[in-house]
Amino acid sequence: MTIQNTLVFRNISTTPFWGEGAGQTWETIAPVKSAPGYQLIDVQIDDTNAQASNVYIVPTSITLYSFPNITLQSNGVPTNAPVNLLPYAVATTQMTSIIPNTASHQALSALEAMYATQIANSGPESRIVVNFAGHGNFQSFFQGSLTTADSVKLMTSTMVEGGGALVILDTTACNQGNWAFVREYVNCSTYILASEQEVGTTATIPAAKIPQYFLLQHDETLSTVWAQGKTSQQGLTETLSDATAFWGLLDYSGITGSAGEQSMSVFTMSGWNAFVTALGSLPVPTLASFGAGTDLSGYIMASGNQALISAFQGFETGYASNSQSYNWVDNQHGLGCASLVVQDLENRAIVAAGGHLTGSTVASDLAIFAKYPNIILSNVVDTAANVQANIDALENMFEGATTGGIQLTDVGTPVITVSVSQLINDSFAFAQIYSNYSIHVTGCAVSQAAGAAMVGHVAVVDVADTVANVSAGLVSLQNLASAGVLGNVSFTDNGIPTLSLTTTQMASDAAVLKAISGTFSVTQTISDSNLTISGLTNGLGNTVALKGSANQFAITPTGDGASLTVGSNLLCNVQALQFSDCTLIVAQAPCSATVTSGNITELYAAVFGRLPDVSGLAYYQNMLKANPSLPLTLFAQDFLASPEYTGNPAHNYAQTSAGDTQFITDAYNNLLHRPPGNGDAAWYEANVIVPFLNGLTPGTTAYSNALMLAHAYVITDFSASSEFLGNVQVTGTHPADARHWLVLI
Repeated sequence: MTIQNTLVFRNISTTPFWGEGAGQTWETIAPVKSAPGYQLIDVQIDDTNAQASNVYIVPTSITLYSFPNITLQSNGVPTNAPVNLLPYAVATTQMTSIIPNTASHQALSALEAMYATQIANSGPESRIVVNFAGHGNFQSFFQGSLTTADSVKLMTSTMVEGGGALVILDTTACNQGNWAFVREYVNCSTYILASEQEVGTTATIPAAKIPQYFLLQHDETLSTVWAQGKTSQQGLTETLSDATAFWGLLDYSGITGSAGEQSMSVFTMSGWNAFVTALGSLPVPTLASFGAGTDLSGYIMASGNQALISAFQGFETGYASNSQSYNWVDNQHGLGCASLVVQDLENRAIVAAGGHLTGSTVASDLAIFAKYPNIILSNVVDTAANVQANIDALENMFEGATTGGIQLTDVGTPVITVSVSQLINDSFAFAQIYSNYSIHVTGCAVSQAAGAAMVGHVAVVDVADTVANVSAGLVSLQNLASAGVLGNVSFTDNGIPTLSLTTTQMASDAAVLKAISGTFSVTQTISDSNLTISGLTNGLGNTVALKGSANQFAITPTGDGASLTVGSNLLCNVQALQFSDCTLIVAQAPCSATVTSGNITELYAAVFGRLPDVSGLAYYQNMLKANPSLPLTLFAQDFLASPEYTGNPAHNYAQTSAGDTQFITDAYNNLLHRPPGNGDAAWYEANVIVPFLNGLTPGTTAYSNALMLAHAYVITDFSASSEFLGNVQVTGTHPADARHWLVLI
């Protein structure tokens, strides 16, 4: 992938940490290089008033720091050249509420909104880097104001709102390489950068050493490594190279205490499932032998199990260290195996072998949790349908209690259907499911669809958005359709929206257009010649717009009752032609034996006194295709009972001979634009209306129903007037114009 832009969110602290002296602030120690297409946003939560217990965080503000251009040494090689430290540009969003660490998601909501705004304002993204500084505990991101579950939600939201960007979780400033950390974020990251046992974690680093660390390790990673034009793999490779170079150059002589081991791991999330599957093939006793401090990497590499080794190497993309290469133990070196992980592996192995976990159903576990919110629960074992129905409650349960996970009892790969908001807000619960499953996401905006499709286990994405947004996002939606991920597309506009397309879009985005459902019409603009155009069949009507006036085109029906030529273009399944000077309706020739769209067009004129709207004409055409034997009188009754007709006070005719005469007169004026001839109204009244009313009393329901049917028969007979067709039909004698608006095919 060619990177167009890189957006980096970096978490920083307002309180001193690992070596900062009193009074030092981040602004004085974090120079950054600026590169084209690269944007750095530092996210600061003010935790200066946090209680020692970390129960409450008081974020008085979320502050965004953006850097102007800064001149630094090149290629990560230290020189004697001075560093030009320019001041930060600061923008602050105030937060006034105290945020309980254990109960509230206010910090999450504020961060999600801020991230989404920055992503939307930064233009098309190909890569988003999110840096968490947990300082040795992945349950204390952003100085404790985000729980692990909330940070998973933040990452999932970032992936969804990023619109398909590569999302990289960068933990280069903390020791977050352990298994549990990687496991939690597998569904909401493309890559994870993890460092373990930070330099000087157990020591005191002089203030003079800190700029060297950030200059060569962290800032170099964020700016140079993720610069415009580099592929992600290049960035990952350079990350490891830069880390090795830094650790080799660092002067340890001024560090008191133990420097520990500093290492860097780069994980590719797409390899996780293959790796876990391979681990799950191991016998349970073997897995149970793993405990805290187990060198899992060493075991794998020495096992002789080639499938396991290959899967591990595919997952463990890169590793660099100032000490040993494959000596990962617990959370100090990257991919260790703690007790929680052992349970995870055992569960996956049992499920893979076709066994069942010991546990209770969703309903019973939720009932226990409601009564004892701090209880340690057993595994949830239930159907995907029950998990889906309770996914919100399960998210809350997993946030508040320790559980072994979720096993689905369905055969095969069940589907869990959730809204896009549930995909984000319940992402921690999804991370606890051990069994195979897929996710069907509904209600995605176009801007969210590509990102939602990247979240782990998502197989189908339904889109619901405005016609304008769908039109603007056809290319990205077509990419999803080509990948087999796009489900249904629907419009959220009121009424019957019109989707405007070019002939190129009709061809190149055909899979997306086929996926659209609901009530909508299509206007297709053509400017070329010798084209074959076929309108969409899943919408309500197709209009073809041509550049120029109607008299510039020869309009000729082909004679098959379905198509016509306009100039040199062949058109099929089209209800209207739009020119610069007029709009023409295209319909089949009226027929006395079988109802056609031409008969429906005559009803529009006789009842409403207007041209048919394209969506309305298409609606009745679809009805005729499904029910070709329906009589025209049934359609006439439908027109006379419509809100457009009954809502007009002029149509409240008296149930008298005078009222019938007025109804007939109005029909003449609507259809032929003239009053009835001598005796015409009297003939219709005597021969059509009166026979329906004999023996009935005006004002009764029976009389009203009979009168409606009589009027329908009048309209049915009267609308089949050759005079009407002579007035409005486009022929060789009467070329297309505002008066001659009907093309019969």
